Amino acid sequence: MPNRIVKERLMTLHNEVKFQQPLELYYPGLDNFDLQAALTSIVNKTIFEVYSKVDLGLVRWELIEILNQGLRSFDSFNLSSGDLFVVRSYYIRILIIVEWDCDSDELESLI
Repeated sequence: MPNRIVKERLMTLHNEVKFQQPLELYYPGLDNFDLQAALTSIVNKTIFEVYSKVDLGLVRWELIEILNQGLRSFDSFNLSSGDLFVVRSYYIRILIIVEWDCDSDELESLI
């Protein structure tokens, strides 16, 4: 996929309102706006870090390291399993945008 399209899709993900109830699955969303802002900030920081390296020829191990570093940032929060599921879904979406040819089993094992 051309870098321009990857960057556009990353920005679309960045601009989404995160940690609110999506229509396709049951998730009540976060009612603590400070926590929602903090978690959104971590996801968006990861998106920007990936975005900034797309044109530099981001290799798979760099991408995985960026994603794992971002995921470790959530360790300091006491998140429910539902919240952690949503966090992982954002990171899987980043992987799919950048590495769109990975199969879903491989994606799950990476993060």
